[in-house]
Amino acid sequence: MNRGSAELSRPGWRRNVLCVVLEIATLFLSVRPLVCAGSAGTGAVEVAAQPAGDTTNLVGKTAPAFVLRNLGGMYRSLGDWCYTGEEKAGKPRNVVVLDFFSVDCEPCKREMTNFLSVAAEFKGKGALFFVVCTDPPSREDDVRKLVETMKIDCDVLCDSYRVAFDRFGLERIPRTVVVGKNRKILGVIAGAHDDFEKTLRDTVSSAVSGK
Repeated sequence: MNRGSAELSRPGWRRNVLCVVLEIATLFLSVRPLVCAGSAGTGAVEVAAQPAGDTTNLVGKTAPAFVLRNLGGMYRSLGDWCYTGEEKAGKPRNVVVLDFFSVDCEPCKREMTNFLSVAAEFKGKGALFFVVCTDPPSREDDVRKLVETMKIDCDVLCDSYRVAFDRFGLERIPRTVVVGKNRKILGVIAGAHDDFEKTLRDTVSSAVSGK
């Protein structure tokens, strides 16, 4: 059996097919404009005049399940990295950090350098960092260009119809969500401010050490 056949025969292929069907179905749904804090956004991004409450209302809650496609075409599930109950053999639990951004959001771009710096510090130390793109499929080429320009070396997930964004109850971008190994939300950080890097580093450090 070749590698392609082996991949298709795994139990997860049904989930992947379902994700494709759902993604196609959402083509018929309208996507509301995103709100980007602190910058004169363009395109599908609007400017936020006041701070949102999504950075505090989510802490302590169980992170919602999601499955998203990455830029390489593979589907990723939050449950693959963090989950409740006993740790499963061959499936170690990790802290998961999700950075929601848009290519038209200038604060997102300013934040990205700090996000990548913290991600590099925790590489191989029990924390997985992901960049979550909230742009529609028509902007995927722009996303790829940005990934190359900014040298983003984290896995980039495509939340093209903001399924994960909405399930987390987020209101604006940039937002960075830190999920503990037991899938509890430990922090939702508004990016593009002076304390972002320190806040993210401290939150991830505490999550990894179990404090």
